[in-house]
Formats: sequence, structure tokens, C-alpha cells
Amino acid sequence: SLFTPLYGLYQHMDKPSGKEFELLVFTSNIKNSRRKKMKFTKILTMVVVIAVTIALVVGCAPAEKAVEDAVDAAEDAVEEVVDAAEDAVEDAVEDMGSNYDIFLGVIQPGPEFYYQQLTDAMTAAAEHAGMDVTSLISEYSAEKELANIEDLIAQGVDVIVMFSVSGDAAQIGAQVCNEADVPLFIVGGSAAEGPGVVMSSIKNDFFDMGEMAGMWVAENFDGPVRAADIQGLLGANIAEEISRGFASGIATGTDMEVVHTVEAGWDRAQAIAATEDLLAGDLDFNLIFVQNEDMAAGVISVLKEDGALNNGVQVVTQNGSDDGFMFIRAGELLMTVSNSSTYVGGDAIVQILKYLDGKEVEPVWNAPVFPIDATNVDDPDQITWDMSWAIQRVDEYLASK
Repeated sequence: SLFTPLYGLYQHMDKPSGKEFELLVFTSNIKNSRRKKMKFTKILTMVVVIAVTIALVVGCAPAEKAVEDAVDAAEDAVEEVVDAAEDAVEDAVEDMGSNYDIFLGVIQPGPEFYYQQLTDAMTAAAEHAGMDVTSLISEYSAEKELANIEDLIAQGVDVIVMFSVSGDAAQIGAQVCNEADVPLFIVGGSAAEGPGVVMSSIKNDFFDMGEMAGMWVAENFDGPVRAADIQGLLGANIAEEISRGFASGIATGTDMEVVHTVEAGWDRAQAIAATEDLLAGDLDFNLIFVQNEDMAAGVISVLKEDGALNNGVQVVTQNGSDDGFMFIRAGELLMTVSNSSTYVGGDAIVQILKYLDGKEVEPVWNAPVFPIDATNVDDPDQITWDMSWAIQRVDEYLASK
């Protein structure tokens, strides 16, 4: 019969296929999933259009031709419906668990590259998990940091994650957050002792970072080594811990020590000035340890201009960014200690997700660090600063739930 295909079409539309049934299940279970609701609405609309089209065609054209045209149109439309259903199911599977409908506030201490990358990583990972995110910069001021916390609380954030300008400032911020019943997570450091409670401190072990660089020097140099340490910003106990670790590590070598220490505030211009002063002072040093790669770029430029790079003075640093890899490949940098900002950012969001899921949250979480030099800089499995690492950390947690 000419109407057999139409009856088959009717059966298909009346009894959802396995994929369409999965779609119904997913769309009914995914919280706040507007995209899935829109796709399902589209499917229903298309089915109605098919039915109306068939009725109109049958009523207005010779019966046999009308039915054939209607069947062809209906088969094409049904194929589109099934494709849309399959796409929606795949999206639902991909996003399952990524429905944390909260408002996250992020505070970074300053605009320095590492801090911005860390904020970008946390933002990307949080948005991947379904959160809304806003971020503020404290401009290295404890007063501005406190004002930012109060601003975020007034905006109605559900959680705050912050890289504090200092341990003391973090403690004050924790007390303010506790009073407002807003959980506070700290990245890159920890709060000083006091009544304020921080949910978790997600960071690197800064002493280990410095010590790793120092021990690499001790293992790869015959000595003597007289090192200058160009530090970051003092006060948050980050640069201080790195310096202590580096001094400890280099002391394991023969005839090696740190002979000059200069604060440069994580700032390239200050690091350039510090290097120029070291060279102008005709001081006895043959190695410069620079506490981040942005400053190291400035140090390397000064040494190259002076003719001292790898001609009396060599450089080691830390971060593991693309710039660091480039300098190692060019032979301008001996090694760097990788502390991927994107990996740390992803781990910070994972701790927040654990808290939201009612799971145990580690009071202190140290993300891994590792040395990069000419022997492993091109390792394809190397953890880098690519944003995909932050997303991967979140996906690994969601998959484990």
C-alpha cells in the first residue's frame, strides 16, 4: 500500500528510538541545561512540522504523487530529527556533572603574567564546570584586597578563591568571609595563623621549588658556583621560601653558595635594573637564579647585551612557561622548575568542586613541580601552561564521581 511508509513514519514518531529515549532521560535529569531543552524543543517542533506538511500535501495534490513527496520529505526530516537527538545525547553525556550553578569570585594580587594565567585557568576550569565567574585585582595592596573581598560578598558570590598579597592579609580576609558565610579558598600561599578559617590552600611547595633548582645546579656543575638570587616580591613568604630552598639545594654541591640576593618584585624592569647593578658592581658571581621567567627574560637580555650570557654568567629560573621552554631550546637558559599555573588553577577548582559535593577537602594541596632542561624540554607529555591542563584536572575529577 502507498500508505505503508506513512504508517512506518507514524510508528517511528510515536515510539522514540533508543537514542531519542536516551535524550529524554538526559534532558530530564540535567539541571539548568538550556541547550538540551532547546534541542528537545526543536525535535518536537520538527515532528509537528512533518505531520502538518504531510496533511497539506495530501490534501492539495494527486494522491499518489502527494504521498511519495510526503514520504521523501518525512524521511529527510526524520533523519534530521534523529541526528539532532544524537547530538543532544552526546552533549548531555559530555556535560554530565558540569552543572555547578554557583557564582565564583576570583581575586589575584597583581597583573604579573603568572597571576593572570592562574586567574584565566581558574576561570576556564570553573566555567567548564558550569559556574559564573568574576575576577578582581588587588594591585599588591592589602587594603585593596580587603575591599575586593567585601565587593565580591556584596555581589552575592557563593565562593571566593584568592591569591593573597600576604599571609596576614589572607587571615583578615578569611575572617571577613567567615562572618559572611562565604567559603574562602587560597591559591599560591596560605593564611597566617588566626581565627579565620580557610577551606583549602592550593599551591606549590615553594621551598621544594627553590631546592629543586639549587640541587640541579649542584648536580650539574663542578663548582665553584657563586650565585646571585633575584627574588620576587617579599612579604607573602613565597619569594622567601624559594630563596631558602635554593640556598639549601645549592649547598649540597662542592664550593657553591649564594653570595647576592636582590628583591625585584616579580617585575621584569626591576630584574633588569638589578642585573645591571650586579654587572656594574664588578661582583664575583657566575650564576643568576631568577625566581620567575618573566624576570629571567629581562636578565637574559641584559647579559646578552653585555656579552656575559654563557660567557661567565649562566641563568636558571622557574615557571615552565612557553618562554622558558624557548630560552632552553635557544641555549640561553640552563633549566627551569615547572610550576604550571594552569595545573594549579585546575586543582584549585577541583578542591572547590569537592567542597560543593560535600566531599573531604584537603586543608593544603601542593601541586607538583619538576625540573625542565635540555634533556626533557621536548617531551610531548610535559605539563605546560596550556589551558587544557586546567580543564583536564576538572574532567578527571568529574569522571571519578
